Amino acid sequence: MSVRPGPPHPNPSAPYVRYSANTRRNLATARLARVVEVEQTATRLRKVIRRLNRRGESLTAEGGPTWPQHAVLHWLFERGPLTAKALAQLERVRPQSMARVLDVLVERGWVCRMPDTADRRQSLLSLTPEGEAALGRGRDVRLAWLTEAVQSALTEEERQTLTAALDLLERIADS
Repeated sequence: MSVRPGPPHPNPSAPYVRYSANTRRNLATARLARVVEVEQTATRLRKVIRRLNRRGESLTAEGGPTWPQHAVLHWLFERGPLTAKALAQLERVRPQSMARVLDVLVERGWVCRMPDTADRRQSLLSLTPEGEAALGRGRDVRLAWLTEAVQSALTEEERQTLTAALDLLERIADS
């Protein structure tokens, strides 16, 4: 590695460094290894989240809301009446996919449609008392299972690590 004058650097006090071809290859290999490691971590995370979701769905499968239905019920519970378009945007799905979920929720009596007084071309969807009860039952079953799994499968130190990791996961979810 040799130091020589070069183009202006964002940090003028930092010297311009010219690396040998071998060093550049090693740096590129190290960067590639970091990218591969991050990709493998993301793949593992995606698989774990999918397994947790499937396990939760299997616990509430008999008469309870599916995961997409639960998500819609949750948004309506948290935010009040919303349009189908707003729900699709919140869930980051196509409006056609959201329409299918909403049709089932309306058919089951968990959600009702009402005219939007601000825009007559749209309708607002709101949670019914039956929908709120279904949401609560599904949430209670999944929460009980997950609480028991965390309590029995992890040590106290592992639970603290999991708690700390939740901040990172929330930041990823919000990005």
